[in-house]
Amino acid sequence: MDNKAILEDSLTDHRIGAFVTLDIGLARGFTPESLRSVRKPFLIIGAGTDSSSLPTRLESGYLAQYLPDDTAQFVEIGDAMHFSFIQECKPDAEKILAQESPNDVVICKDGGTTSRASIHRQVADLSRALAPLQTQKEYPAGRPLALEGEPAALARYSSGLHLV
Repeated sequence: MDNKAILEDSLTDHRIGAFVTLDIGLARGFTPESLRSVRKPFLIIGAGTDSSSLPTRLESGYLAQYLPDDTAQFVEIGDAMHFSFIQECKPDAEKILAQESPNDVVICKDGGTTSRASIHRQVADLSRALAPLQTQKEYPAGRPLALEGEPAALARYSSGLHLV
């Protein structure tokens, strides 16, 4: 098989039941056509506080723009920044980074008063709400994606979680 045929062949992996992205970068590498063909539940979680080099609307917003409305949901976590989704920083990490690699201090910064641990709990809760949908082979066209327990999740995070 030549390279063109390999690239045009389906890369569908039936082991994957749903998708969750965490303030994705480089999303514009996906073609609109390929995103429109996704028939699995897709939760797009974006940082509500943009960093200058990683604007949420440009990356996660691109996915939300082209994924089918009935399979995708876009949520922003208000106090999260791009690196809020990685592990918590160790004590004194910011001080050490400031001395050794000042441009990397941003990996320990979040966008507001919500702790990184709380942001991680919000991500876990949203992801768990998506879990029951993963057992479906295909997500039927025309049926809107609805996260189970969504009103409760919104009540818990009313000041920092925004459905978009």
